[in-house]
Amino acid sequence: MERHDQQSQNSFFQINIRLNDADAYLFNETATDFSITVSHPTRINDNVTINIDRIGYGQRCIVVSNSTTNVTIVLPSSYQLLGALVTVTCNKKQIRCRHK
Repeated sequence: MERHDQQSQNSFFQINIRLNDADAYLFNETATDFSITVSHPTRINDNVTINIDRIGYGQRCIVVSNSTTNVTIVLPSSYQLLGALVTVTCNKKQIRCRHK
């Protein structure tokens, strides 16, 4: 498995992402969340894990350090959806369940 570290920077923000697969990636960020969209042209029924230098919570978002989150993308399971876009959104604040 080949690993690629990518860095993107402009005058508004900087992001570091560790990629283990050659896919198409799109990153989006707002004040309350961030999302990763992935498309893979040849793989189905598999997972892609992306390590990003943001803290995010939610389904398929696992905080792994005080500054990074692993985001797991589940690729489509059928050839009819090969190359389809799949998005995972992570919340910047942890939502706590209140029990009565």
